[in-house]
Amino acid sequence: MSNATAYVSRGAWAARPEAPLEFLTLTSEPGERYVELLTMLAWYGIQERLGIRHILPIGEPFVPGSECTYEYLSLPYTFGPELEVLVLPDQTELHILWVMPITASERELALRDGPDALEDAFEDEAVEYWNPYRRSLRASRSATG
Repeated sequence: MSNATAYVSRGAWAARPEAPLEFLTLTSEPGERYVELLTMLAWYGIQERLGIRHILPIGEPFVPGSECTYEYLSLPYTFGPELEVLVLPDQTELHILWVMPITASERELALRDGPDALEDAFEDEAVEYWNPYRRSLRASRSATG
């Protein structure tokens, strides 16, 4: 995604230095909503000890007009390990998780068949997983396709 805007939380890791995390999301349509989503996620992440492959309900669309009402936390695979781990001057390893908007049926797929099935489905169907307006994966998809 060449003309994407990246939003990254800043400082969330300091509230939980035993498991330091920051959060990243991408969009082709910049806006304050993404700042709001990352702020909510950072606060919730501190309270609930979030980590990779967690799925969180937002309680409303990711952005107005979107079917995505959940956030899925993944590694930033597209960017490689250079973005995933940041070593701070004090040698703290800070991890960055990618916040992907997902739909209720995609959440069900992950719960039923596991997070690998969701990630495989994204790859198999070349889903623009950063796009909150994309079509949802088929609810009936199984781990075997």
